[in-house]
Amino acid sequence: CCAMPSPSVHALVAVIAVAFWTVSSKNKQTVNNENTAATAQSALPESFAEVIEPKEVKTYLERLQLSTQIVSIELVTQGEKLVYKVTLSDGKKVTLDAKSGVQVGDILQVTQQSTDDTVIDATNVISIDVARKAAQATNPDKTVRKIELETEDGILVYSVRFTDGSRVDIQATTGEVVLSKTEEKKQETSNSGENASSGNSAPATEKKKE
Repeated sequence: CCAMPSPSVHALVAVIAVAFWTVSSKNKQTVNNENTAATAQSALPESFAEVIEPKEVKTYLERLQLSTQIVSIELVTQGEKLVYKVTLSDGKKVTLDAKSGVQVGDILQVTQQSTDDTVIDATNVISIDVARKAAQATNPDKTVRKIELETEDGILVYSVRFTDGSRVDIQATTGEVVLSKTEEKKQETSNSGENASSGNSAPATEKKKE
């Protein structure tokens, strides 16, 4: 009859099984930690208490002796910093620390000067935190990843983007919701109550600077 495996063989198999389970668990935990870190890095903080307002950005540009003809102001996370990425009408993009206004990194020349770029006036806009709260009231339980002050269809808006791809545009001087979009379904609704036209016409495509 065949010989039974010795106790040492059983012990070795048990050790290998435990080691495999441990490595597998660690790998899964590493992936989970990486996914959590990626989500945390892309999400904006819950409080903007120490963030300078977009209407103050012009002052910091003047200190850097840069053009104050602003096309858009985008609030995002960059590493562990909260920053404003400011696009100017001459095609330059400058990054400012959103809490101190200090320049971060180099000034980039991202585009050529374009007469199509609409210069924005942030003098009388609502605070960026008020805009964020209005957008989150429309999209409850969702996480904001960036907010951009820009012109859309001739209206100055805070375009609030969420981590799931959805978006809400807030009229920058009144706080009114002017657009709510679910990225997955490519649907847009506005409080103007306009309905899509019937017939075989192709759906309108959204013009948006990313």
